[in-house]
Amino acid sequence: MSTTLRCAMRMRSVLVLLVLLAGAAAGCKFFRPDTPPPPGDPPPPFDYSQPEQTLETLRLAIEDKRSLSAGNYIGVFADSTIEQIPGYHQYFVEEDALLWAQSGRNVPEDWNVRLERRFFDVGPTSLINVNPNALYEVTFVKDPDNADREDFDDGEGRTTILNRHYQILAIDPNSNEIVEVIAYGFARLTFRQAPGGDWRITRWDDKRDPVPNPYGLPQVTWGQRRLESQ
Repeated sequence: MSTTLRCAMRMRSVLVLLVLLAGAAAGCKFFRPDTPPPPGDPPPPFDYSQPEQTLETLRLAIEDKRSLSAGNYIGVFADSTIEQIPGYHQYFVEEDALLWAQSGRNVPEDWNVRLERRFFDVGPTSLINVNPNALYEVTFVKDPDNADREDFDDGEGRTTILNRHYQILAIDPNSNEIVEVIAYGFARLTFRQAPGGDWRITRWDDKRDPVPNPYGLPQVTWGQRRLESQ
């Protein structure tokens, strides 16, 4: 074998190795949340033009984990005092509400957009402060047992219902290990299109997942986290 041919083969081997390493690095990053931006950076972009984009805005705001993203977060939820659509309401799982009441604490009669705003970042038990030192990874996956109902007129305007399995995981930034399950369960999300064209969540029906999470960690619903923030 000539010296030129051997050199060419070595170069090709090196290139293949570099491509594999790059692919592996990209794959690892895909399954982990990005490092939150420095405090001076702007919040992530928002988009309420379609229900799926509204849901993506919710995900990005939570993973950002900064009060700078509070405006993007609360923009996901309908406010009847601002737009001519029904205001947002959260409906708790019956078991969650009962356990909360049995502990001697009051279940809000109407969980609305005002309480949702406080839930995001106000106080040590707010959503982004449940585990302040961890990164958050948020996912919404289609509920295989309940189909979506997209863009229909319910007699009062354009409406979409998305059924999603949600999870918020707390990730140790040093080890990249999952250290806590912030929220885990199902949600039936009702979106209404506002006169300006944006889609907002007007109703959140929470539901427990009867199957334990695969991480072997305690799990609570999103609604339970809302109650614990009070």
